[in-house]
Amino acid sequence: AAGLGCHTLMLVCAGAQPGKKKEELRDSITANMSRAVRYASDKGVSVCIEDFPSLQIPMCSIEDIRYLLDNVPGLKLVYDTANMLVENDSPAEFFDTLKDRIGYCHLKDVRIAPADYPAGDTMYDGRKMITTYHGKGIIDLKDAVRRLVQAGYNDYMSVEYCADPADEDVLSVVRCEREYLEGLMKEIS
Repeated sequence: AAGLGCHTLMLVCAGAQPGKKKEELRDSITANMSRAVRYASDKGVSVCIEDFPSLQIPMCSIEDIRYLLDNVPGLKLVYDTANMLVENDSPAEFFDTLKDRIGYCHLKDVRIAPADYPAGDTMYDGRKMITTYHGKGIIDLKDAVRRLVQAGYNDYMSVEYCADPADEDVLSVVRCEREYLEGLMKEIS
């Protein structure tokens, strides 16, 4: 990252490991992130970790992320506007609790998938959630963007959308997504 001139690096944790309890994974992630943050900070790089949507690893609830951030000085959060739903946490409460540690943002909207849908992130109640067009799902993106602006966040915000196989022109979809979010920004500011 430093060699490429990047000032922020997002690291993603590995998935669940059979036979390991969440507490063991949490301790392992904490130790590894501590080493990564120390090494990167010596190079002038900030390390972020995303609230990851999996019930098998301790990375998406307010409690899990707060533990990690409290125990790894210098680690920042990639705030994803939907991932905490997996653990049934409120996006607004998640943001308000962790806003001082946000280093990057993924703006994403999701919808609940049909019961027979083969993909998606499994939620606390067994339902699946999948990305959808911004403003068409269950995330209050206007509130999320307003909270970011009010908190003084002034860095990049990624438009996160996983293309649907039915999307014939993905570039047009992404362009519409960006325009929607830019409209929200103008409305808020």
